Amino acid sequence: CMTYSGNFKTRGEMEDVTVYSTDDFQTITLSSNTKPVLKTLSVSSGSENLLKPAFKSDVTEYTVSKAGSLSVYATAESDTFSITASCNGKSSSITNSGVAFTVKEGDYIYITVTNGTLGSNTYAVKCSAS
Repeated sequence: CMTYSGNFKTRGEMEDVTVYSTDDFQTITLSSNTKPVLKTLSVSSGSENLLKPAFKSDVTEYTVSKAGSLSVYATAESDTFSITASCNGKSSSITNSGVAFTVKEGDYIYITVTNGTLGSNTYAVKCSAS
């Protein structure tokens, strides 16, 4: 019999999870009702962040008043989460260098943050001409 007593270390914010097993705890499964979120999000043309309203992790819909070449930068609440941006059929993982898209009025950029098999959360950015 093996017993664990103590705390697990996390790379992000603390999260309540449910641990369950169907084989007398030889293996365990974690489940969570908390969606993964972004810590930062910006959409820019040059050095200006165009995102409106200002980013808040619990707000998932934004606009930018610009068409043309835009860069998307994002960081997740935990560095174990993955982030993908997509627009017009093009999809790329977001890293420190960001992701660039060419957009026209009415296009959407979707930014999805994923916590493995525990869930995902998608942010939408609508592009409009200024």
